[in-house]
Amino acid sequence: MIYGLYKTIKYNYLKPSITIEKIAPDFTAKELSGKSFTLSQLKGKYVLLQFWASWCGPCRRENVELAEIYRTFYNAKLNNAIGFEIVSVGIESDSARWSKAIKNDNMIWQQHISELGMFDSKIAKLYGVKQIPTTFILDQNHKVLGLDWSPDKIRTFLSSQLSK
Repeated sequence: MIYGLYKTIKYNYLKPSITIEKIAPDFTAKELSGKSFTLSQLKGKYVLLQFWASWCGPCRRENVELAEIYRTFYNAKLNNAIGFEIVSVGIESDSARWSKAIKNDNMIWQQHISELGMFDSKIAKLYGVKQIPTTFILDQNHKVLGLDWSPDKIRTFLSSQLSK
């Protein structure tokens, strides 16, 4: 019983503050390239908002699958949407290690952001992210459809949205 209570408290503590059915808060940040990026630029597209880190083994393994999903769906005709994008938010303190991981994991999308503040970064706090990997699937209006879906579930969902 105590273990069950512990698991419930831990889950509720680690759960992000932005949940399913909520509208994802907009933010502006600098991409790895130095270009300014605002989440609302991607309105009209399905978006995977990914919080990850170069030092996180499960995140790095997931990146390989996300790169494949991105190549498959980024330009796809999806129901009521004009494609699919990934926005990766690095929970980092070392920009060189972060940049190297992006290259090594073949993360070919453009939206790579890190404020190098680890979990104290403005964006991590805005979303209430306390653990990684944490992912949000956003619809074309940026309503949260899913939280922490596996790559297989993301692939299945996007496949189901392909326009006939």
